[in-house]
Parts: sequence; C-alpha cells; structure tokens
Amino acid sequence: MLGKKPERMLFAIMLLVVVMFTFWKLGSHPITEWDEARQGVNAIEMLERGDYVNYYFNGEPDSWNSKPPLLIWSIALSYQALGYNEFALRLPVALCMLLFFVYAYRLVRMYKGAWFALVTVLVLVSCKGVLGRHVGRTADFDGMLICWLTAFVYYTLRYLDFEEKRAIFKAGLFLGLAFLTKGTASVLLLPALFLYLLLTRRVWATLKDWRVWAGLTIFGSFVGGWLLLHSKYGTTFTGKTYGGTESSLETMFFYDTIQRLGLVNSEFVTEKGPDLDFFVTVLDTRMNVWNYVFYLGWLIGLIKLFQHFKSFGILVRRGGNQLVLLSALIVVTFILLFTFTYGKNYWYLAPVFLFVAIVAVQGIATITNYTKWAAVLFGAVVVFTLGRQAVVLHQTEEGFGTFITAHQARIEGAAEIVMINDQHQDQLLYFKWHNTNTSMQYTSPNKPGVLYYMLTAQAQHMNIIDEYEEFCLATTK
Repeated sequence: MLGKKPERMLFAIMLLVVVMFTFWKLGSHPITEWDEARQGVNAIEMLERGDYVNYYFNGEPDSWNSKPPLLIWSIALSYQALGYNEFALRLPVALCMLLFFVYAYRLVRMYKGAWFALVTVLVLVSCKGVLGRHVGRTADFDGMLICWLTAFVYYTLRYLDFEEKRAIFKAGLFLGLAFLTKGTASVLLLPALFLYLLLTRRVWATLKDWRVWAGLTIFGSFVGGWLLLHSKYGTTFTGKTYGGTESSLETMFFYDTIQRLGLVNSEFVTEKGPDLDFFVTVLDTRMNVWNYVFYLGWLIGLIKLFQHFKSFGILVRRGGNQLVLLSALIVVTFILLFTFTYGKNYWYLAPVFLFVAIVAVQGIATITNYTKWAAVLFGAVVVFTLGRQAVVLHQTEEGFGTFITAHQARIEGAAEIVMINDQHQDQLLYFKWHNTNTSMQYTSPNKPGVLYYMLTAQAQHMNIIDEYEEFCLATTK
C-alpha cells in the first residue's frame, strides 16, 4: 500500500502527462474535413443567427448533423472567449479529455492500486483511439461523450459496490450530459451494466430502490427537456440529406439509431453487417500495440474463470475483480453490437477503450505476480508507446490555413466571399473564420467586388489572385 504522499505524487505525474499529451500542439494540426469542420461551421452560424436550438450550415438548416447541441454550445462559447482558431475549436473537447482521464483514474483506483490506475491511464494516453482524430484531439462528439459516460460509470459503481446511495443521482446527471452530447449513443453502456447486475444478483434490489428511479428521472429530464425545446423551437428541413427525415430529431432517432442498427433498409448506410473483423481491426489500428496485451489479459481471465467456475461469486468479489468483470461485459456487448450493426466507424468504439485497457493491465498485473521481470518489460512498452504517440502528436503538416494566412488581408477585407460549387468543408470553415460573409454557391461568377474561390479551370475569364492546389482565388474582370 502506498502512503498518501506517494499516491498524490503518482496522481500528479498522471495529470502532468495527460495535460502534456492533450494540449501539445492542439491548435497546430489542420482541421479535418468532415465532422470537425462541420461542427465548427455550425457553431459560427449559431452565433451569427442567435439560434441555439437548430444547426445551420452554409446559411441553410443543417440536415446532416442531428446530435443534441452541448458540443456546439461549448464551441460557440469557446469562440467568443478565444476567437476563431483551431485551439478554440478543440478546447471544449480537450477539457473533457482531462476530466475523462481523471475519472478513469478514480474509477480504476476504487478497485485497484494506484500503480494499476496510473498504468491504465498511461495506456490510454498512448492510444490514437482516445487521444487521436475524431475523439480526443479534434472537435468531435466522441471525446466529450466518453468523458460523461466514464463519470456515469464511476458514480454508478460508487452506488452499486461502495454503498454511496446518493451517487446514483450524479450518475443520472452525467448520463443526461451524455445524451445532450450524442443522443442515443448515451445508452451504449446500459446493457453491460444490466448484465453486471444480473451476474452479481442485484437486479431486483436495484430496481426496488427509489434512488435508482430518481437517477433515471434526472436522465429523463435531459431527454425530455431537449425534446420539448426542439418541439417548440426546432425547424424542419427543406433539403433532406437522409431520405424522408424532416427534422434533426427524426434523423437522430430514425437514421442515426434505427437505420444504423440495420433494423430497416437504408440507402445511406452502405455497410451490410455482420463484420467479424471490425472490432479486431479497430483495436489493431487504434490501440498502439496494447491490443495484443489485451488479448493476453483476456486469455488469462478465461483460464481463471475456467479454474474457479464453481466459485464464480467469490472470485468476482475478490481483489477488485468486479471492475474486471464489468470491463469484460462492456467489451463483449460492444463486440456483439458493432459486429452486427450496419453503420460502422472506428470512433463508435471510443467508449470501450478504457475497459479494453483495464483488461490489458489486469493481464500485466497477473503476469508480474509470477515474475518481476515482466514489470520491467511492460514498463518498457509503456515508455515506447508513449514515445510513439508523442512523435505522432508532434508531427504537423501544412493545411489550408497557410493559404488563408497568405491572403488574410484580402480575405478579411472582402465584402463577400463565394465558394463556387461544393468545396471542402474545412476550407469553408477557414474562410468563415476570417470573413463570416462566406458562402458556397453553384451560380456563375457575375458580381464585381466579390472574392471567388473556385477551380482554376473555371476561372479562365477571371482575374486570378493566387492558386491553392487545383483551386484559386479570383475576382471578376
């Protein structure tokens, strides 16, 4: 057992490493073209219109983005505080990542030692699945989502395993924040928690507790509040991205949930599950070699389960094995869900990476009980993977922002900027940061004094100012 001072030192080391890896060159990487850029545009147009319920993109209701608005609200607030730039765009998610790592440490520390908790966090820091594109290093919903879901699990387990009855109220609060971040994705962990109650024989006792229903009511108030707000102030779409959906609520519940699960046919979800390789492929590309340690930990767990099958109840309650059991259940439910659903992207697995890391570190802890040399080996792997992640985060490339900076005065001084045809969304965001009177259009250039961004081949009768790849800035002659 560590004393208070050594444990505080380990926590401080963890926090220092997390801050360094979370914020290092956060604003130096180019904006990603799709979701991150679109969220950035949504936040700008939210501020321009003063409409904090509906999303707009290119001056029209956004029929693509259907998530509740907590992330967009946060980006808009960050814009107002820090201006329009990459750092301000990503700051809300970065702050959520700090909170995620703190809750991850505290969650593990409830059951395991401080070293176990520290190593678990360091494994997560080294992974692109957590501190990578579309999760912790970009302005996307998933980084914020895993923060709230981890806090939800932490307080749920405080209630279930540590007899802190009021903790379930906080669990409801954080589950509600998860819904306000990514809608129905907030309930992804509930099947595993139900199985955990079932295997530990606490389903009926839990359902009889009024506090549980109060916690669910707190969660329901977030859902109901958003539905009520949207029903009163929500707008409908004129151009529909997803077939017959006419509002963001319909898109969220019908397309983002039912169609992606494959319960109905959809021309927009092209994957035709099942895909037995999906989970393995994502771990292989996002876990920075820790997926192999995870498989080792999984194997050790199965062997122990086989050896002590008759005393399963005793095994679960011994040495913090409750956390390992829950982690295994979360992993299994995610494997089953995303093997057979139709819509698949690697960031959908973001909520499971913490529990993959717990299984992996449990395997490490078991092996080191037999030979101390294993601790040296795994310590070297931690250092290697952190170094590899540091190199990845340190590397930057020139993006479209360089082109914008070269013509900043002209762009900011233009009365209007028109992007001809459907250009890249990240380019639209960069332009709008420097001149909010920017739009994408399909009309031919015929306005004098307007700055046009278009394919160079289309600008043969224009005054070309400068080129960017196959595009150019131009004005009418």
